[in-house]
Amino acid sequence: MRHNVRRIGSSRGFTLIELLVVIAIIAVLIALLLPAVQQAREAARRSQCSNNLKQIGLALHNYHDTYNTLPPGNVHKWGNQNVAALAAWGWHSLILPQLEQGTLFNAMGVNQNDLDTVLRDPLVQNLPKTNINVYRCPSDTAPALNSKREYDTPYSAAFGGQPVHLGTANYIAVSGTRWSTPEDWIVNQIDPHGTFWGDSRINFAAVSDGLSNTFVVGERNWKFGWAANWPGQRNYTGTGIWGSRQNLAILDIKINDPLLQPNGNPANSRSFSSEHVGGAQFLFGDGRVKFLSENIDFNAASYNATPAPATLGVFQRLGRRDDALPVSDY
Repeated sequence: MRHNVRRIGSSRGFTLIELLVVIAIIAVLIALLLPAVQQAREAARRSQCSNNLKQIGLALHNYHDTYNTLPPGNVHKWGNQNVAALAAWGWHSLILPQLEQGTLFNAMGVNQNDLDTVLRDPLVQNLPKTNINVYRCPSDTAPALNSKREYDTPYSAAFGGQPVHLGTANYIAVSGTRWSTPEDWIVNQIDPHGTFWGDSRINFAAVSDGLSNTFVVGERNWKFGWAANWPGQRNYTGTGIWGSRQNLAILDIKINDPLLQPNGNPANSRSFSSEHVGGAQFLFGDGRVKFLSENIDFNAASYNATPAPATLGVFQRLGRRDDALPVSDY
């Protein structure tokens, strides 16, 4: 009797060599795809950064509609003659209601209290440490609290003797082609020719070069520029310039220039920089956002002098509101 025998096909697994080949192919594919993935992520982050600046631009326009002026770069504490080291609200804080942050604005009492007072009050002193997403570039690596910008004495005692670090911001307003302290402006009428400085009250009519030809806010990163604070600044009536760097910028340094001062501090801590390759994004007065190359035409200008407009590069002319000079393609 013959029996039908059913043959069962034998299956063979991968050999070690075949497995290694497959792994190598996968690794090559990942290596090829990773830059594209990283570029896509950076493109998304850059788009979000641009959207942040557009929201800030809309808030500035809404503020201007209400008060017929842009907010001051910072608010001078009137009536106190010994305020050189005290904290003052900056322009970021003043437009919080226009950025749907009215609850925080009211809780800090920006219209009633000085930042100096708030940082001494245990009930509200932590509010200026709030992380505000619209003030942060998603490409930047800065921590939520700016540990490179300290508000120490007299505030450290209220925080258990620890240095006081406030909420980080990556967007800073344009002071112009020189610093101007409140004394410079109030007493001597020294105009830095930007749009924001101590107790400034610049309205759109004063931007005689045109809102579409003048940028008013730009980026500053953590790596080169120590970023910024959103609540405000210190030393705002002193002769020093360190306080103004905490939320303002001037135009004497190229974009993304990692220049160091003799004491090792980055001079770019008063300038513009970003984590976006090749330049930084800027908000113009008409509300548009444009990426400016770090190679844009530039001529150095001293931060403690008022240079003649004709000596300035395109970059500086774009940051001045009233130089009355045309700008070439940029």
